[in-house]
Amino acid sequence: MPELNGNYSFRDYVIERFLDIQSDKQLYFEQTDNQSIEETNKRIIDELNNELIDNHESELDIIERRNKTQDSLVSRPYTLVKTKVEWRTNVPLDSLENRYSYYNYCIRSSIWLDDNGKKGYKLEADNYDHLSCTEYPRESILPRLYNSIDETGVFKSYYEELYRFIKSEQKRINNILNDTRNYHERVSAKVIKNDIHVFYETYNFEIPESNEYFLMDYVNNEYTLHIYNNSCFMKYYLTNEEYKELFGKSFYDEKNKYSSIESIEAYYEKYPTYVTLEKQYEKKLYISAFENAKKKIDALIDDLKSEKEKIADYFYPLDLIKQYSVENIFKYTYDPETGCENGIEVDKAMFTLSDERQVELTFDDLCDGCLLGLKTIDEVGVFLLEHKTLKISELL
Repeated sequence: MPELNGNYSFRDYVIERFLDIQSDKQLYFEQTDNQSIEETNKRIIDELNNELIDNHESELDIIERRNKTQDSLVSRPYTLVKTKVEWRTNVPLDSLENRYSYYNYCIRSSIWLDDNGKKGYKLEADNYDHLSCTEYPRESILPRLYNSIDETGVFKSYYEELYRFIKSEQKRINNILNDTRNYHERVSAKVIKNDIHVFYETYNFEIPESNEYFLMDYVNNEYTLHIYNNSCFMKYYLTNEEYKELFGKSFYDEKNKYSSIESIEAYYEKYPTYVTLEKQYEKKLYISAFENAKKKIDALIDDLKSEKEKIADYFYPLDLIKQYSVENIFKYTYDPETGCENGIEVDKAMFTLSDERQVELTFDDLCDGCLLGLKTIDEVGVFLLEHKTLKISELL
């Protein structure tokens, strides 16, 4: 295929590659599901635009002239010079709940525009809705900031494109987060349904063709090795609402699960002798996976008990009080002139939980609850009533 313009770019390559694939599939004018030619063309254009977005390139700028007035034509006044998408992590505290959290990622996309050599513009947006425009030559040291995309005027379509780039990068990062193969192995801990779970996952790299994931879950002094055909680490790591928001509906494909090495051995005793060799290898592989996962979990338990690792953490007592919305109960004071802390005025208080039960909580209870990753007074109170302690060293 000849060059699409005099300066062959990566965007041209993406378009050329897409058209070659469509040609191979004979989809240029193929109509599906009783679609009209217009509908089919729109579908193909949408697919091409998605391909461009996934490669951080601008979409097609198509102007439909039929049955349109001049005022309704889509027009972009500036020449797009280049685009860029980058991300960085912003992890305030090194704790288990932050280690694989998507919310620690800041994704920024940028577009450079040229106004016929007279001026240049750099437009930037990020996933926290920060919008800015820097004009060249600079008229100000600081860029112009916008409170919303509706304020961006002639640049609005470019900012919409920046958001599409961000969405594409979010999807790419989500796909990485949702597959433990990208990390080789992962281990973490959290409170799930009022019990502490310590869980570990890795891929079956010994036989990658099997597409197996080994996930061990430790809870209430019991180890269970689950064998899945898809990575389930993030399903344990996030709440159901968080997982659905980031990854959509989850599908479990569990092949088997074992509660001990003895249960693995018992499972394989049922196979006849003519398949013994194959199954014996599989049995050894699963026993090894069970032992390795248990070792990783036990190591994390030791680190949690010694506080080398923490499920969650906090910076200052005042942050903790704000997290639990108890500023009017546990009044924390300090001298603003010297910065010296005067401490907590009240050490304990009674709280009524959502189920109408009452519980007395001290400020130390809130500290321990925070380290367990409990987010509300209700969660702290319910956990304490059931387990009689919030000390992780006593719970594991």
